[in-house]
Amino acid sequence: MNEIELKRNIMDWYPFAPDSTILTIEDTLEDVGEQQYDYVVLIGTIDKNPEDQVMEYAKKHLKQAGKILMVIHNKIGIKNYCEKRANQTQQPKFNRKQIETLLKKHDVNYYKFYYPLPDYETTNVIFTDSFLPNPETLARNISLHENEDIVFQSENKLFLDLWEQDASLFTLFVNSYFIECSTTDIPDNQIKFVSFSNMRKPEYRIKTIIQGDKVYKTARNEQARKHIEDLKKNIEILNELGLQTLDTFEDEVIISQYQNDIPNLEDKISSQIKKGQKEEAIQLMLRFFQEIKEKLTIAKTQKNIFKEWDIPYQSKHIETLTFVRYGLWDLIFQNAFYLNGQFFFYDQEWREEGIPVEYIFYRAIYYTKILRGIPEREEIWKQLGITNEQLTLFMALDDKLQEKIRSEWIWIKHRQGKNIESMEAEIEQSQQEKEKILDDCKKLLNEKDARIKFLEDNMDTTVKLLQQKESEVLQKENKILEMENSMSWKVTKPLRKLREKGESDEN
Repeated sequence: MNEIELKRNIMDWYPFAPDSTILTIEDTLEDVGEQQYDYVVLIGTIDKNPEDQVMEYAKKHLKQAGKILMVIHNKIGIKNYCEKRANQTQQPKFNRKQIETLLKKHDVNYYKFYYPLPDYETTNVIFTDSFLPNPETLARNISLHENEDIVFQSENKLFLDLWEQDASLFTLFVNSYFIECSTTDIPDNQIKFVSFSNMRKPEYRIKTIIQGDKVYKTARNEQARKHIEDLKKNIEILNELGLQTLDTFEDEVIISQYQNDIPNLEDKISSQIKKGQKEEAIQLMLRFFQEIKEKLTIAKTQKNIFKEWDIPYQSKHIETLTFVRYGLWDLIFQNAFYLNGQFFFYDQEWREEGIPVEYIFYRAIYYTKILRGIPEREEIWKQLGITNEQLTLFMALDDKLQEKIRSEWIWIKHRQGKNIESMEAEIEQSQQEKEKILDDCKKLLNEKDARIKFLEDNMDTTVKLLQQKESEVLQKENKILEMENSMSWKVTKPLRKLREKGESDEN
């Protein structure tokens, strides 16, 4: 997936009427004569052109029962409070209330708001007023960054803070809006929620739409058709094993019965724990594990995924594990309902042969947030017979599974940017390097000062030594001169000459 493909997401989900005509405007308003269209799509157009001019243009080219699809950034989007973008060149002009005022000013009185995250340019999930985010679904907000972006705080954390105050505050601070609007009444398309799987590799990428009382999953590309076929096979396996599922397969689409206003199993367990009913929650979890183990271990296998995937282990640490042929490793509380005393499963995308059934239990517990904060979790591991050594193996296996599915390009974009902690670390490192350089300079200066002081301290002595040597030389020269002028030296001068001549003759 590249940035161009990401930008397509904002329109890829919308249920355009068959054989409809569409006019799409992104930058300048084009001269298209007097032609009218079923849909006029305005992607960021109002931020780049006079808004009244854009609205009149859209209405002029809209059929009587046509729809304007307006895609626009929010002036008070939460991104503005969480980061400073390196490549941001234009500021949005409108917040939600101002958009509604603009629509009504031009008699566009029928509209429905959709809320794409992280924004309309890199959409991964779309919420609506009938399906606002919660802590679980907010995790699908995968914000992307450039290297030079400065991230002050997590968008999701700030969204969660707002959610704890009032879930509807999300609609005011979302980064972008998709508005379906018209001058005539709009029949509700019943779309509540849309999710793309941007974080995955192309072969695992699917689109999920909740519409009415059903959930639809389709392949995003040709490569992902095999993944949809794998989902179909998983549905057949669940039925074969006697595990009840809400999923069916029709015309290359996975369809689930959407359980509106019914908490999934994770929510039910979390509610029990918050109410102080920890023992009831633990018993419900143990019953869940017992049913899965009874059904999955019907088909055991000799295949060992730790060996297959080169995860180091000691034989004694895996001898109590039960390896199964149908390793449906996403049988977690989030993907199950507890209805009328029975468990119902859905959204089972993944399967690997040779996975221990205990690893499936580990994931169910590990990915339930409320269980991370209670001491009883350790007791649950013990009751399931899961040792610390096995937990280490399970964590390594989980990393391998995530790496198999994850798009590295998106993962890198998600983790890019400079946060406050990293910038503080860079400043600290720079400060340490600066202090080291200063210390080295001080050391050199101190050495130089010491050498200068040494020379200064020894200069007088050196001068005295030189003067002393000069005096000694002078004294010797004077002695020689005295000798040459002495009477004995003059008297013996002829004898010295005869001796010098004799030595010369001998030579």
